Amino acid sequence: MMKKSFFLLTILAVVFLSSCVDTPPPTPQSAPEIPPAEVFTLSAGELTETTSDTTTALTTGVTYKHWAHAGINLLVWNTVIVLKTAIPWAAFGLALNEEAAYIGNATFEWTYQYTADANVGGDVYDIRLTGQYMNNTDDVEWIMTASKVGGFQNFEWYRGVISTDFTQADIVLNHQPNNPEACLNIHYQIDAATDEASIRYTNINPTSNEIGSYIEHRVQPNDEFNRAYDVLTNPNNPQTFLEIQWNEPSGEGRVRHEKRFHDTDWHCWDVNQVDVDCN
Repeated sequence: MMKKSFFLLTILAVVFLSSCVDTPPPTPQSAPEIPPAEVFTLSAGELTETTSDTTTALTTGVTYKHWAHAGINLLVWNTVIVLKTAIPWAAFGLALNEEAAYIGNATFEWTYQYTADANVGGDVYDIRLTGQYMNNTDDVEWIMTASKVGGFQNFEWYRGVISTDFTQADIVLNHQPNNPEACLNIHYQIDAATDEASIRYTNINPTSNEIGSYIEHRVQPNDEFNRAYDVLTNPNNPQTFLEIQWNEPSGEGRVRHEKRFHDTDWHCWDVNQVDVDCN
């Protein structure tokens, strides 16, 4: 009886010890797919475009103030986002043309050079991009490190987790090489069944006076106003909260901005961008 008990205890001990040993992740069959641009940005440029002759306001008395306020703000804040993200996202996209190497631990690596456009400096960067499968290959953690030729070295530009079906993304962008603290969080999600999508850029820089401020763009296909854009420039002042909603492709929409209009009402425009009463 004691021999049997000893044998059983030995088996149990082996099983227990085996369960404590980390099992290396299986080698993936292929590198993760490079995410599409929609994960990083949703275009809202259509609101700023018009075929209307807005100069008629000088002769007919009609006004375009509501649409103009919405469009100008959208253009300004989109420009802010583009200036912060243009170089790293362009460098990311370039990986589409490169071959990845498997480096172990369910991780693939891309290494290549990226030359920025002349209008953003024209600098040359050595890029190291890694994609590590996580959660049974449902997600990938992406890390981009950049070294500027003749300048800074091994700067972690951003790090984030993106689902392999591209329905979820959470990315942190670091500020700059001489101040590499986190500055911007990008959260993206899309419902594959309804095509409802949103992307929010939140200021997470701990030294910023505007920490917590954000810009969010939403696509809501089943709503009358199927595009929306929110901007909170000062979390401590709700009057700075700007809401823009419009219909694509008709172009009619509305804006609410207490700081500008000194009320909390919606202010509307029609398909010709002319100011109208809201229904």
